[in-house]
Amino acid sequence: MHRRTTTTIVALSLGLASLVLVSVMGTPTARAQSSADGAELPSTQAYRAANEEGRTAYNNGSYETALEHFIDAAQARPDQPSVYRNIARTYYWMKRYAPAVAYYDMYLRVAPESAETKRITQERRSAEDRTGDTVWKLPDDQKRVYEALQDQLNTGDAYTNGGGGAWALYQTLLRTGYARPDLAELKERLRTKLVDEFEARLAPQDGQPTPQLSLSEWRLQEERLESALKLADTQSYAGRLRDRLQIVDAAVALLNSEWNRAAELASSAAGSNPQMGFVRWFHLAALVHAERYGDASSALDNLRSELAGESSQLRDYHRLMQAIVAQRRGDTESAASIYSDLLD
Repeated sequence: MHRRTTTTIVALSLGLASLVLVSVMGTPTARAQSSADGAELPSTQAYRAANEEGRTAYNNGSYETALEHFIDAAQARPDQPSVYRNIARTYYWMKRYAPAVAYYDMYLRVAPESAETKRITQERRSAEDRTGDTVWKLPDDQKRVYEALQDQLNTGDAYTNGGGGAWALYQTLLRTGYARPDLAELKERLRTKLVDEFEARLAPQDGQPTPQLSLSEWRLQEERLESALKLADTQSYAGRLRDRLQIVDAAVALLNSEWNRAAELASSAAGSNPQMGFVRWFHLAALVHAERYGDASSALDNLRSELAGESSQLRDYHRLMQAIVAQRRGDTESAASIYSDLLD
């Protein structure tokens, strides 16, 4: 066997410092669970509410108000063809025939073989006959923000401190009233980029058992996922995001010294995210801090088999944790033996 020096053991101990031996105290806070508890997706909830308010306003002849709500509905669920029909009809009754034609075209492009195709085609022709020489085009402010968002999605950050990055540009685009079918693709690209950015920050450094993120960095991670959840259009995708949010909850509880809560959250998160092996180290750290040494020993036993193909440094971390647990349980002989093996 190669000779390890005392310096190596010290380095291992320092590497574990943020995991086990040092805690970052903060004010414990509870993340709002409303988005995770509802049976309906946030985007679908927003769509239904806006669409209903738009219909009510439309039926009352309040077309300006109806248009605002229908645009909100289209922004929430740009994959729903009916929103473009509703916007087109609203523009028609406002005698704004050029945008009415444009939105009738959007409906026909999204739903070319719907039961309403014949009727919508007739309505479109009626609007077109009234446009005269007017041609609708994308407003300049929407075009500028749209192009900036495309650039940010291609080469920039999805989400930065203060809610910046592509997320901020997307929100700005919505505020301009942008409501077109290609918004569905933009939403998909943005939520994918948000999740990719989140997961890229979870990669432990070489030889480290866990990501080295501060409490504020985990809070930023939470915001990334919550933003992506607002854009989710399927329950399966939303479920994946909620699984990832469990990791954040566990990390925040651990850094806030809520040891028993962290242990339960980490255990649940590890089960929901089996590919994120570092969460098991969160669980182990919480158990040690909570002085649940019997449970910690069991966790170490379960972790051993998963480290077979990992680096020797991670296996050394495991052995060091065994020594720490043995020492805290009063088994100084076993602890000394492990320390001695690590030095050999």
